[in-house]
Amino acid sequence: MPRLTYAAIMLLGCALVSAGGASPTPTSAPNATPSPTNKLPYTGINMASAEFGSSNIPGVLGTDYIWPGSSMTYFANSGMNIFRVGFLWERAQKPLNTSLIDSYLSGLDATIDTIASLGAIAIIQPHNFGRYPSLSNEIIGQSSTVDNGAFNDFWTRMANRYKNRANVWINIVNEPHDMDTKKWVETAQSVVYAIRAAGFTNKIIVPGNYWTGGWAWYETGKTGSVTNAEAFIGFKDPLNNFFIEAHQYLDKDCSGTFSECVSETIGVERLTKITKWARDNKFKTFLGEIGGSNNSVCIAAIDNTLAFLEANSDVWQGFTYWAAGPWWPLADVNEIEPRSMCGREPCKSGVWNAVKKHLVNPPKATTVNGQNVIHSPSSHYW
Repeated sequence: MPRLTYAAIMLLGCALVSAGGASPTPTSAPNATPSPTNKLPYTGINMASAEFGSSNIPGVLGTDYIWPGSSMTYFANSGMNIFRVGFLWERAQKPLNTSLIDSYLSGLDATIDTIASLGAIAIIQPHNFGRYPSLSNEIIGQSSTVDNGAFNDFWTRMANRYKNRANVWINIVNEPHDMDTKKWVETAQSVVYAIRAAGFTNKIIVPGNYWTGGWAWYETGKTGSVTNAEAFIGFKDPLNNFFIEAHQYLDKDCSGTFSECVSETIGVERLTKITKWARDNKFKTFLGEIGGSNNSVCIAAIDNTLAFLEANSDVWQGFTYWAAGPWWPLADVNEIEPRSMCGREPCKSGVWNAVKKHLVNPPKATTVNGQNVIHSPSSHYW
């Protein structure tokens, strides 16, 4: 999710990459118009809504937060096959080490059911930034109140809840940041073992420190001398069924909050090092967030970045664009929620067209009033 503030060292590191000083020239030039055989196997979008209103816990459904709407049908019909769905840990379990809260998670259950009916995958992720609660500085695994045992307890309960749902993947947490990288990777390793011990066999997606920024894979900053690149060496999953996750925005500070993108090639430049690292160390990667505004430079940058992933498909397995959901304001830099004012299509048509080029599935035609369209007419959120 785009951040509103960044540490000074993070700004500096991203600026160096933006200037071209921290990334080599890509070894694989992106194919601007990849053939269908180059499409990545998992292509979709973030459906952000149930993590909203994080200052109000537990919050009120329909006032503080909402679950994704039927625009998921539009996206599935357009060719998407995976949805990344955020929620808040403190809404799903409070206090720690206690039973899950069914009144909240029933909304996640229903969302997963909808995604399954679309023949798609649901990535479930607590949008907590490596903390509990999300707005605190109680770092998971690095706080006496939120130790690895509490994190393992939560994901053991969640794994038991969802282990028999074939379309559910677990993304252990959204965007850890400003923490000890070595300790974070130890926490991630511990929770992967706990999830597997509970009998969950589907994919697990694991982020790094530094907001899991692709550009930051070799950054140290406040974390001492250990980088994500170093800390993840030797990381294991007993089933070897996991992806390392990166996020990558295209603006000047990698936050996704500015409407101007640095250049048409900035995404390629920022992802080159992590791509080489993953290939050298035999990891598979997933781009959990990417976004940009509806101007010519950003549109080209999105297109080129996704083409770069396709050109390096031995490493990159998919992406989820940021973002859509029923409550996104049209003024948001990155949103592409379909809207009635734009013919039930995303108003940011340039961005949407760039993303559509890289979707794994062909669009599905449906008939409304005798005309072939690729959206559902039933959504009351558009």
